[in-house]
Amino acid sequence: MTLAQFIHLSPDPAVFEVLAEGLASLLGLILAAAGVIGAAFLGVAWSDGAAAVTIGVLLIVLAGVVLTESKSLLTGEAVSPVILEGVREILAADQRVAQVRNF
Repeated sequence: MTLAQFIHLSPDPAVFEVLAEGLASLLGLILAAAGVIGAAFLGVAWSDGAAAVTIGVLLIVLAGVVLTESKSLLTGEAVSPVILEGVREILAADQRVAQVRNF
């Protein structure tokens, strides 16, 4: 399983959010440094403002990605067929369970 698959399939949203926020903060620092260097040392007056706008867009995109990845936790996520079948087998083997229905 690749890192991207692990992040996407992980039921814990904290795994994805920590990695995404860390990456966004590093990209934000790089963009801010580029804006300051462009304005202060290269004389490109608009570079600082452009960097600020780009950081804002980066944060909006990050919020959208986190929302998309976490949506299943808000709306409910179906159990995988393998796990469902295992639960059915355990319940069917238990003497206290009279019937296991399929929905």
